[in-house]
Amino acid sequence: MKHKKQSEKTIIPVSIIIPTFNEEKNIAILLKSIFAQDVAPREIIVADNNSIDNTREVAGAFGVKVVKGGDVATGRNNGVKSSKENIIFAFDADAQLKGTSDLRKLYNFFIQNKLDVANALVQLECKKCRVGVYVANAVIRGLLWLSRVLQRPILGSGNLTMFTRNAFNRIGGFDVNFSGSAEDLLFTQTATRMGLKYSVAPIVLGTSARRFNKNLLKVLLILFGAFLAGILVTFRVRNNSFLRLAKELYGKMGGSTA
Repeated sequence: MKHKKQSEKTIIPVSIIIPTFNEEKNIAILLKSIFAQDVAPREIIVADNNSIDNTREVAGAFGVKVVKGGDVATGRNNGVKSSKENIIFAFDADAQLKGTSDLRKLYNFFIQNKLDVANALVQLECKKCRVGVYVANAVIRGLLWLSRVLQRPILGSGNLTMFTRNAFNRIGGFDVNFSGSAEDLLFTQTATRMGLKYSVAPIVLGTSARRFNKNLLKVLLILFGAFLAGILVTFRVRNNSFLRLAKELYGKMGGSTA
């Protein structure tokens, strides 16, 4: 199937933000999946944290805007500050749109349901998956479906966070204190506490299984780190020791580098 040129596509009023750090392979996959869509976003902004590989060069080859990033939360915040549209889709660099109409479907879901903040479903992907990936997939998909049913965020899904600029400003952006562990969950939970409308789009996005393609014990520890971070966020516990433990388990053990 021949794809339309970007100039021939319908432009949707969405700014796409992608925080990166040494993501030259993954950012190429994500950008290819965005450019293969049957609609085009108004702009794509890569917020890069001084990558030492070719991330910036790869992004530049696609003609997207590159701005200064930082950790994941800072990258998202800086990307939003540099963006123009009222609706913002913040992707993780290792995400990918699987169908060529996914971006249009996500936009329509967000608009038609008059949402302020939203996530999407996630499918961990790898060529040679270890058993831990299947365990993590079951847990993540189950919690995201439960979030969709309850219309309340139970799990952070930084793979894609959709929000309006007004919601971002009211929330105060992504909290850098929780960056790399639960900044996405804190963002969406703060939104629902404020009475902003939240949901999970019934559209499955692919994401790298690199965090979970490990032995089962490590995967269980990583999931425990995510669970601990979720507890801290949900109950607003500002305990630095527990937060460091959550970041150590979910972030460093999981291989988070941004």
